[in-house]
Amino acid sequence: EPRGADAPADEWALGELGSGLDGLEITPLHAAQLASTLVHGQLVAPHWVASAWTSEGERVAVPGNDGMRQVLTPELASQLRGWLVDTTVRGTARRAFRGRGGRPLLPGIAVAGKTGSLDGTDPKGHYEWFIGVAPAGAPKIAIATVAVLGPRWWWSASQLAAEVLRASFCPGGKCSPEAADRLMLPLEPELRRSAP
Repeated sequence: EPRGADAPADEWALGELGSGLDGLEITPLHAAQLASTLVHGQLVAPHWVASAWTSEGERVAVPGNDGMRQVLTPELASQLRGWLVDTTVRGTARRAFRGRGGRPLLPGIAVAGKTGSLDGTDPKGHYEWFIGVAPAGAPKIAIATVAVLGPRWWWSASQLAAEVLRASFCPGGKCSPEAADRLMLPLEPELRRSAP
């Protein structure tokens, strides 16, 4: 039970704190970081720039990555991914991951995901989120999308994520997990040492 000056005043306030509705904020980068934890149970520090060069082609030093920290067992991360596939098959994101006639949008590529929504005022609208990893059995891509919907809208966050994953795994209309390899950057030496 939380104690001290920041402790919730009552059970309702404790529930708001636990559900993330007590003034907590999350960015799409943090959401992608959470999704990537589903890969091997490791919390990866965000890394904006992989490498940089001068106009003469000389490599410029960029800040290093703090590496990874184990926060879930790999077995628990795998179990969570298995449960979260239901979101894209039968749950709140099922329509986004289906094409015409109800066929899977990414045939042969299972996606583990979680949706969320809330109303906001800056900007005003209905905020929809989707975070996930694909393929669910051996993830290569972690994704986070957010869409702020007004009175009329055309894309949900789940639809946006589905289209990004389709572009990643299905170039030319044929889907395969290996297709996403063309998007991968080589790991920096410090990450290579800590990767499983």
